[in-house]
Formats: sequence, structure tokens, C-alpha cells
Amino acid sequence: MLPIAAVAFASSAWLAIAVTPSPTPSGLAAPTERRLHVAGAEASSYLVNDWNRFQENYLPLYVGDDDPSTAWTDGIKGDGVGEWVRVRVTPMKGATKIKLRVRNGYQKSKKLFAANSRARAVTIKLLPSGKSSKVELADQWDWQDVNLEQPAGSFDAVEFHFESTYPGTKYDDLCISDVQLFVTATSPENPAFEKQRFEGVQKWRTERQAAAKLFKSSVGKGLPLASSYFVETASAEDPGTEVAKEGNKDKGQAIKIADCPNDGHGFACATASTVTAMQSAPRFAKYAAVLEQVKALAKSNFSQLQLVQVVSQDQRRTPRVDGLCTPSLNSCEEDPCMDSAPLPMTGTLGFLNARGLSTLEVKTPVTIAEAEALRPKACHQRNATTFSWIVRAPAAKDGTPGTIRALYLVSCGLVDGREGFFPSARSQLLVYADDGRLAFSHSYDATSLYDWREGNAGPVLAHVSGFKYDNWFSVRESSVVARR
Repeated sequence: MLPIAAVAFASSAWLAIAVTPSPTPSGLAAPTERRLHVAGAEASSYLVNDWNRFQENYLPLYVGDDDPSTAWTDGIKGDGVGEWVRVRVTPMKGATKIKLRVRNGYQKSKKLFAANSRARAVTIKLLPSGKSSKVELADQWDWQDVNLEQPAGSFDAVEFHFESTYPGTKYDDLCISDVQLFVTATSPENPAFEKQRFEGVQKWRTERQAAAKLFKSSVGKGLPLASSYFVETASAEDPGTEVAKEGNKDKGQAIKIADCPNDGHGFACATASTVTAMQSAPRFAKYAAVLEQVKALAKSNFSQLQLVQVVSQDQRRTPRVDGLCTPSLNSCEEDPCMDSAPLPMTGTLGFLNARGLSTLEVKTPVTIAEAEALRPKACHQRNATTFSWIVRAPAAKDGTPGTIRALYLVSCGLVDGREGFFPSARSQLLVYADDGRLAFSHSYDATSLYDWREGNAGPVLAHVSGFKYDNWFSVRESSVVARR
């Protein structure tokens, strides 16, 4: 049994159609009930054991797939009292009422329903309003409804805090099979957009199944990634967990990031400030050389970078691995990397090692500031475009170009929202070690350092640590222990 602070998010498609209802005589849209599909879910823990080696069925996002054969299952010892699940939707304005439909317990079969614990007393909290209600769920098969009053305004998530349970006849695992959310709001309806959310959950599920098969195959054994990773996080202000004591010296002191301008120097400022804070933490002492290299780049506002087109020899797509994620352009709507370690946002395995990267000349000049300000025409198209700037190591004596040491990526394009498309951009700095392996990455929401080990078929990512949002984090290869 491994307690894991977990989050899983669905991908999104590109199509969005804004549908505006007819206004009432007062000029305001009439409050209308509509279903909002799950955009993301996270939980205090989830079950990991050797029955479920690739964690296919117990993650929190499974409450959003409308399939009773999958469920969120808690991962702590005991009956799940004190655990929580947070279910997110794309933010909705003008909400006045919330109706939840819940499949309590594990409803894959009536035998499993009885064998596992079911939720009983639950405090349900609506976000961002913070309004809480105490309810008692029935110990019943199939759906049950919970109606909640919502202070008129924004709604983007609901939290379930479990205070008591109905005991299982065989196991003490607390399970929730499915949650559906119906919101009454004055905002325009957009059924096509909500359909995409559900399709995103189904895509996430399909990708997990594909990853499970991949890592069971001989091909999977040759990947530079393990099949799953164990995530630990701790608040930078109040550590509370062992991740803050990594290295046995650092007590997880609060990290202080300088206020940075919202202009072309903002990313460089945030990078330098974050690295300075990390240099003061003993746990990062072994990364001193790469952190100093990054700091020098940032302090020059990345002036050494050269615009190129980067081509990867290894075009294999990054599989969906627990504990790791590929940052997406649509992070304003849903972020798949909240509690996972970010990989290169290109989504291909080749960008994990600079020795497999080559470059082509780009004839049309674009600056980093222009790309981040969404000025290129490509940033206003549905298909995302990625611009690349690099710094190389010194050339060899025979004139052979040095390997890439730093790579600055800006991805931009139109992102689908509830009311239509809007342009968005995301930046990521990648820095590589002397051996070509990825050593450091930075974006506005995460800064990461990477450790590798030698595997049977080449290097394998073993550990990622760093700072993300308001938390320190540590992500290691998981070691699954038999529970049953």
C-alpha cells in the first residue's frame, strides 16, 4: 500500500463551438441546468499494488469516465476516513445550483461492491466559493443524487471529504466509481465543448491502457522511462512530509521567488530567482554546476540563444506514465502536470537526450519575446507551433558543432475554451548535461532537476525533484509491494 498524492487530468481536443441561449426579457440568460464533464481529478491517495502494476483502474480521474467497472480507491491503511477527492471542471461563471450524481463504492460487480468500503458521511465543498455541506450517502447500488446550493458566481471544482464509511466484507479500501456534475448557471451552454471534456477522459483512459501493454512488452523494457513513478510533495511554507527533508539536512525552508515583470524579461527573471532559491537548499548541492549554468543564461536574458528548427532522431511519443507528464498548451483550462514531474513539452522521447537532436536553419526570424506575445501568425492557428532557440557546447577541433546544451521552447496556438478559441503560449527551458541527458527544465509553474541510472538498454530516468506551484516535489521510480 503506497500513499500517493495523485492527480490525473484529461487531454482536450481542438473543436469548440460557442452556443448562446436566448436572453430572458430582463436581458439576462435564464438559469439553465447542464452537465459539466470532468476536466481533472486529484485525491489524497490512491491504491497501488501488484494486482494493478500500471495503476490502470484506481486513479481519481476514473470517477469521470461513466464506467462502473473502474473506480477511485484510496491508498492508505484503514477505511479511508480522512481521505479526500477533488473533481474539477472547466470554470463556469454564473452558477447557482449544483447537482451531483454519485455511484458509491466499487460497482464493477455487486460482489466487489459489498467487499469494499463505501462512503457514508461526507463533507462536500464547492470551489472557489468554499461553501460546505455535510451529507450522508446511501449504501446503495447504482446512482444517487445530491443537491447543493451554490452561491451565485464561479464554480470550478467539488471536493469530497470522507468522515465515515460503510465497511466492506473483505477489504477496507474506500471506493467511488463515478461522479457526474450538473450545474444550473446563467452562462451560455456549450454542449460540444463539454463533449470534448468527456472525450478527453476516454483518450486518457485509452493511453493508460496502451502504456500498460507497452511496458509489458520487450519494447517497453528499452524505454528511457520506468512504467510508473512515486510522487511526494511538501508545501514550501510548511513542509510536513519527508520530501522536505531530502538529503537529511534541508528542512524544507520556504522558497521566496522575486516579483518579475510581465514582459520579455519575465521568464528570465523567474528562472534566475527560482534557481537562486534552489541553490540555497542543501538537497540541490549536487546540482551546483547545472544550476549555475542556468543562472548565467537567465541573467543574460538568454541573449546567447539562436533560433533554429530542432529535429529529433527518436520520434517515439512519450507514453502516459504515472508520476510524469507532458505539459500541454491549454494549461489555462486544465493542467495535466499539477502533481507530476514535467517532461519536454514536445511529447517525444528524443528530447530527453540532446545527442539525438539535430538542427535546421530557420529563414524567418522570430524572437522569444515575439513568440510569447503571440505575434507570429502561427500563434493564431488551431494547430500549435513550437519555436526553438538553442545554445551549443563549443565546436570540436575539426569544426563539428557542439551538442545542444540549452533549448528554449515556445509553443503557441489557438486553445479551445467554453466560449470559443483563444490564443495561448507556453514556454519551457531545457538544459542538458555533458553526457547529453536532460538535467534541468523550467517553466512558469515548475522547475525540475533530473537524475538518471544505467538500464539494460540505456539510461533510464530514475528521479526528478524540484519546485512546482507552492510545493517542493520528489518523483522516483515506484517500487510496488504486494498487498493482498
